[in-house]
Amino acid sequence: MYKLFIINILSLIFILSSCRKDSDTFTFFELPQNNDSTVFLYSGDIQNAFNSLGVKKQIFSCNANAAGCITGNQMTRICYDADDFVKEDGNVVTGEFEIELMEIYSRADMIMSNKPTVSNGQILVSGGELHIAATQNGQALQLRAGATLEISAPQKNNSFEPFQVFYGETLPNGTVNWDLAADNPPVQTAEFQTNEYDWLIAYAFDCPNLGWVNLDYFYYQVGYTNLTDMKIYVPDSCTLSNTALFLVFKNYNSVSHLPNFSPEQHYFGTGDGAYRVPVGEAITLVAVAEFTEDNFYAAFKDIVVQNNHTDTLIFEPFPLSQLKTKLEADFGN
Repeated sequence: MYKLFIINILSLIFILSSCRKDSDTFTFFELPQNNDSTVFLYSGDIQNAFNSLGVKKQIFSCNANAAGCITGNQMTRICYDADDFVKEDGNVVTGEFEIELMEIYSRADMIMSNKPTVSNGQILVSGGELHIAATQNGQALQLRAGATLEISAPQKNNSFEPFQVFYGETLPNGTVNWDLAADNPPVQTAEFQTNEYDWLIAYAFDCPNLGWVNLDYFYYQVGYTNLTDMKIYVPDSCTLSNTALFLVFKNYNSVSHLPNFSPEQHYFGTGDGAYRVPVGEAITLVAVAEFTEDNFYAAFKDIVVQNNHTDTLIFEPFPLSQLKTKLEADFGN
């Protein structure tokens, strides 16, 4: 009887907490129960989705004593000179070593890897996000002072865009904040031969760093000046740890996220010094959540941004394999 009483009380609280004065409609989910019918609460961790869906690193065996180049699956080309890599103690690397590469070019991969294109609160248009690392026998390597990697990133739309180089710092929530490179390396058009018959037009630049690097320009360079705040309401089941919400721009290679979350009013939003969103822009809202362990949910909604935009998302169960298929179909190019 006592357990039944507790369950009834929890159910009543849950129903009352779903009531709102406005007309927004929310979808809630039945909490899982143990065999003895006691309620089991699971906080969820959205990083589980990104760990499963995110772009995986490619590993290339290289010779440190000779110049060489590697080419990734998406045709990123990275070239280095002999003796460019050093150990943590500063000694030059000799013999075999490995270069690790992650390539993120599509909006789908940006979402699945949790790597939106935002620089200190400003939305970016991306020409490709890369993560480059080097190791020998499991130990991290560095570039020697004065050495640079020659990087060529393929032009996806066959037209030159005014990209600059940004370096990335990983944040505690798994996203990356992109900072404009202080050394400001020039980005030029180049071409390289991919096989006996084909040549690839690419953006080429010299990079003195390992880690995250991105080709971008600021979204405001497109000319948008009419910006607004936004609030996107989500079910009470959502928390900052179990849910991620992205803004996927239809007309640009941009993915941003709403950085602020109100646990009291259950919305993700802008404001408090964060970037605002251009009025009139076509965007798809994409949200991913893990409400119960290894059970994932998603919400999609096409919108045109209005002044002081508010909206509501309805989640549906979405196994990760189906989510990956949908994201690649909708945002894979």
